[in-house]
Amino acid sequence: RLLGSLSDIDAKSVRLDADIERTREMRDRALKHRELERDEKAAREKADDLRKRKDRLAELFSMKRSLDAESSRFPGALLRAAPPLLDEVRSDFEREALLGREIAESPPRAGWWSPLWRLVIAAVLALAGVVGVSLGEPIMIACLVAGAALAGWHFMRGAGSRGERERLAAKRIELLGERSLEDSKALLAECARWKERARDVESRIEEAAGGRADAEHLIETLDREFGEAAVAVRAVAEARAALDPFKADGGGLLQLDRELQRLEDDRARVAVGRAQADRELAALERVDGAEIAERLAAAREGLRRAERRERVLEAILETLAEARRSVAGLLAERLPPIAASHLSRITGGRYESLFIDPLTLRIETVPARGDAETGGGAGEAPERIEPGSVSQGARDQIHLAVRLALVELMSRAEPQPVFLDDPFVHFDPDRRARALDLVREFALKHQVIIFTCDPRFREAGARLVELPARA
Repeated sequence: RLLGSLSDIDAKSVRLDADIERTREMRDRALKHRELERDEKAAREKADDLRKRKDRLAELFSMKRSLDAESSRFPGALLRAAPPLLDEVRSDFEREALLGREIAESPPRAGWWSPLWRLVIAAVLALAGVVGVSLGEPIMIACLVAGAALAGWHFMRGAGSRGERERLAAKRIELLGERSLEDSKALLAECARWKERARDVESRIEEAAGGRADAEHLIETLDREFGEAAVAVRAVAEARAALDPFKADGGGLLQLDRELQRLEDDRARVAVGRAQADRELAALERVDGAEIAERLAAAREGLRRAERRERVLEAILETLAEARRSVAGLLAERLPPIAASHLSRITGGRYESLFIDPLTLRIETVPARGDAETGGGAGEAPERIEPGSVSQGARDQIHLAVRLALVELMSRAEPQPVFLDDPFVHFDPDRRARALDLVREFALKHQVIIFTCDPRFREAGARLVELPARA
């Protein structure tokens, strides 16, 4: 027995080890799947970042090449000019335009201070001064000096504006070539906007390159790194897809951990049971071969005696079966009339016949026509019914009639003791009274002992024995 138990324990332990290994593998693969999901997400983000940086740098360098192509429209001196010089040139253009408007485009001023009147006043003062000098008047010399000064100021003012304008125009032509002032101003504005865009693109390239000096070579580096990142993403995605059947969320992982813990607990309990069986096996008494042979011989002798006893019992059972068949025939033939008479008396004629199957000894009874207890109509032919299809009281009455008839039939006129345990519990008052009369008559031939707690049996007219109540 212990060896069989050990074999069962070992088999169960092997199954548990296999289940634990399978469950642990499922949990490990589920954890690996979650790890690969995180790695795939990180790899995709890295690849997307590299692609965006590469595309951004390529776009910026494309803009830079477009700006370099536009630079051919501007003179080299203007392209090389620093922002302060461009501001100075812009101021010169504005000054030249202002001077040009004053000299060439503005109409002569009207009034007493117009250029013509200034010349007339200067001539009058000079003539008055000459006359005054010839007359020897000192104050007239002042008029001569004032007239000369006014004339000189007039001529110097006109010559200075033209000279400054010519100087500014020459400087403009030297810087931008033979262009009109308006074209030069438009070109200067376009160049300023180009320089602003160029500085912006350079700044954005420097920012995208992270301050690296080899920004142009960085595109190739990013393209190579993006290719490597894409290969890594594909490898991680394939590894993750291979583990998709083991995908589990947090609840699934928790369930796997619980199942693994349960299996390990079962294995621990199995190990404890095996150790106990090993101890019991070690504690068994050791016997030698001679003792075992003696026990075997005794067991074989006991087996022979048991086989002889089995044959005797089979003969007895066969004899009893034959007796039962003969008694069953006797009961089926002679018992029903006696039992039917008792049943008709107890029920007041409600049941008129009783039948017993000779093979199964199954009892059937036939109610009287129009019996309300079975629901039959007055004109219907009564059918056989089993005791199980009537009320509890009717079943008790059928069984009482059969028992009394069986005692009468089997006693062969010899008095027999009959024991009844509260036989009238489910009887109605009329049937109870009739049954009690029947039992009194029956007690004239046989000894009837009734066990009951019903006080009404005190008036039955029989010997009363009261038993003390249990403590």
